[in-house]
Amino acid sequence: LALAELAFKKRDYSQAKTNYLKVLAIPQASSKGLAAYRVAWSDFNQGNLDPAIEGLKKVLTTPELSSRSATGGVVQVDKQFQEEVSRDLATFLARRSVSTEDAKLLYELSPDTAKLPNLIYLAGEVERLGQVKAAVDLWRFSQERQSKPRAKVEGHLRIAQLEMELKNSKAAGQEFDLAMNLWGGAIGQAEDDQAKEMKARLRKLVLDWNRQEKKAPSDELAAAYRVYLKTFPQEADMTLWSAQVSRERKEYADAVSLYNKGAELYSQLAKVSAKPEEKKV
Repeated sequence: LALAELAFKKRDYSQAKTNYLKVLAIPQASSKGLAAYRVAWSDFNQGNLDPAIEGLKKVLTTPELSSRSATGGVVQVDKQFQEEVSRDLATFLARRSVSTEDAKLLYELSPDTAKLPNLIYLAGEVERLGQVKAAVDLWRFSQERQSKPRAKVEGHLRIAQLEMELKNSKAAGQEFDLAMNLWGGAIGQAEDDQAKEMKARLRKLVLDWNRQEKKAPSDELAAAYRVYLKTFPQEADMTLWSAQVSRERKEYADAVSLYNKGAELYSQLAKVSAKPEEKKV
């Protein structure tokens, strides 16, 4: 084991794997869980992805490998070790084409405390690595198991952004609506950093969408503005952008109403920001 660990630290993964396998072949060895875990990582670092994934699956499903080491010859489940292994399984899975079946496997093999965090991590990794369609499927899979309102808002926002990348404006609009409908109960008037960041992303989604459809705004875009302004009615610039969308769509009554509302909001902002002497004048 010591020789294997030394080789692993030196990134000599071939030699490390050889020695870890020798540890696994010794019946009385007390560190079989660690050895099996390192074998999987040795495979991964050598570019052997499928054996690496199978290796972590084996660690998660084999009782004698459920801990880094046995105490007094008895193996007791090490929850922290199992969480670490399951998280690494998500990392490994994300390096190949991912399907909902992979998400089901990860969810099944992960400890209860890590099931949902691992799904979210896998979805985020798949998204980061450019598997957009797969990321949509994984976010939807995790949303079905999510119960925290704020996390559900985040999930709907992620899916909406990805659907826009896929040019699925109708699906994007539906997810945007779901996020906005949950906003009041999940976040409301909260001003913490996460709430501000999510609001900025919601706003950016609508504006980016508007740029894509500048000359021919769709029903979904117009609806997105309405939903956004229902939740954030005091945003003057978004009100004017919405007015321009209505104008392009030849919905002139709505456009006039929104232009007037925008002008009123800008007037209020000017009064608030004016210096005392300017107000007096």
